Amino acid sequence: MRSFIAILLAATATGGCVVYDENLVYDTAITEPGDGPERPGDNPDAPNSPDIADALVLFPAGAQVGGLEILSLCAEGVDLNDVVDATFLGQSDIEILTTGRRGDSEFLMTVDIPANSAQGTNHLLLDLANGTTLFLEDAFTVVADSADIPIDTDVDGSCE
Repeated sequence: MRSFIAILLAATATGGCVVYDENLVYDTAITEPGDGPERPGDNPDAPNSPDIADALVLFPAGAQVGGLEILSLCAEGVDLNDVVDATFLGQSDIEILTTGRRGDSEFLMTVDIPANSAQGTNHLLLDLANGTTLFLEDAFTVVADSADIPIDTDVDGSCE
């Protein structure tokens, strides 16, 4: 019995968990057609045509590292009820905690930017219910100081 307990303790002590901690680097350069999300304008018949992409406005357009923000994606005359998923692509670590809708033309996201997140511009990829995507280039900027958050003077933060 003693030897069984000793073997059990040794097996438990030597067994462990390997944790891989790896910094991911996102290369946002698309070099081949079909290599990554379609950019607005690649297919004028697709829902991510320049007209729709130009109509989308993300407010606020940036946040400070270590911040928790509620973002509003608005599109006048565009139905955003078909958005099923949103993902930020770029150099910063932006976690979307919750999503919601306010009306047909406003999509809300609560995002967390960890204190150790990299600074820089990030793209927004929206997956739609019909299997297509909307790609907003340089949609959101993560900065070290809140005074550096880009402000679009044409946007007042409302979708009306």
